[in-house]
Amino acid sequence: MDDTKGQKQLYRKVFGDSAELTDEVFRRAAHCFCVFKDGETASVALALNKKLFANGKEVPIYFLVGVCTDERYRRKGYMRAVLEQAQVAAKRDDIAYIMLATVKPELYSPLGFLPLVKREEYKCTGGATRYTIKESNIEFLAHRYAKIVKKADMYAVRNADYYARLEETYRAEGTSVIKVFEDGKAIGYIVAESDGRITETDITEDILKNAECLKGKFFEGFTVMYRSVSGEKLPESAKIVFYDKYL
Repeated sequence: MDDTKGQKQLYRKVFGDSAELTDEVFRRAAHCFCVFKDGETASVALALNKKLFANGKEVPIYFLVGVCTDERYRRKGYMRAVLEQAQVAAKRDDIAYIMLATVKPELYSPLGFLPLVKREEYKCTGGATRYTIKESNIEFLAHRYAKIVKKADMYAVRNADYYARLEETYRAEGTSVIKVFEDGKAIGYIVAESDGRITETDITEDILKNAECLKGKFFEGFTVMYRSVSGEKLPESAKIVFYDKYL
């Protein structure tokens, strides 16, 4: 059964995204897993095809976005059924891990997902004045990310196609890439959404919290979780780079 319109309506209802951004998210998705009730979309999850560098090698993963259930059908096992669909497809496609980012990890632990890294939410209170910011671009973000991953044991693999899609997504949701300077020297970037959320950065927490130019923004908290399809666990002690909510 194809109910793309209903799936998009449910996505917008739960997450509050614009029609333009919703269309972009669905366009990027490689798979849409869904459960229906009385001819309507009851629960849905979208899977992006990604690659993860972990345990010394690159492996394919599903990264789930838009995981949601209509409030009328919650606590009835529909999300479990959707995630089992994803598990079956992942085995078929030789996917190593299914991953997602959530603010409610307690919902996914009973479904076999393990926490990998947690980012706490906090406000930028301001104070230090030697930092300044100005608009930047995807190229600067890519350059900085390439430097970050050289020091990491585990990270999301990004290529030119990834950044092209990311730029389209940022344009759709009004997200900005901002370059941060210390005494006139570029030291990193932040990705800031229109409501002030910082969703990705390579700036240290101390600078984020205290830079006067970032006062009022807040770092979005979430937990990255995974379920192994291959049976191989991810190392808990690894140095991890998971900044982007879309991985």
